[in-house]
Amino acid sequence: DPLRHREGVELVGILDGIADGSTAPVTREEAFQLFKDAIRKVWGDRGHDFVLPVLVLSAEEPAGGFQASIAHPGNERPMVIGSSLIRRCSRYTLRIADRLLALGRDATWKIMVHEAVHVGIINHGVDFRRLVREHGGAVSEMASENAGAIEVQQKKGSRFVTVRTFEDEAEARAWGREQAKANPGTKWRYQM
Repeated sequence: DPLRHREGVELVGILDGIADGSTAPVTREEAFQLFKDAIRKVWGDRGHDFVLPVLVLSAEEPAGGFQASIAHPGNERPMVIGSSLIRRCSRYTLRIADRLLALGRDATWKIMVHEAVHVGIINHGVDFRRLVREHGGAVSEMASENAGAIEVQQKKGSRFVTVRTFEDEAEARAWGREQAKANPGTKWRYQM
């Protein structure tokens, strides 16, 4: 069962504790443990045990103002078949921003699921988004407060404004295409 810890302790209690909207700040080490738990949840016990020896927690903040990032040697690519991690990188370095830690366990969990999926899938394609949503993560850092939601946005002046929010990506894209046809010359985008 992918929700079991190596010693047989169920992670359900831990996961239930972070799904309660907890906003108490977490430590970097607690966030690293959440990341490991997220890897187990996403990739199962085999994936977790396969990756654990090469995980490193960095004291550095992520570049680019991100809440968290997972880095690996640039010439290496993990490989996934279905939801099984079959090739890993030689090292994964997790960087966590202090501002994420201040948001609490719930927000940290959502971002750690996002980063755990990146252990096996580097880009933000369809498979990535499916796994993140399936495991309760934030598809993007901007969506960490609304994990899994897809916003259809319309450009108004120099900014994009959310017009409608969907849970289903196909539904969001279909509605967005309808709006684009009905409003030629108007710019639309999807925010996930």
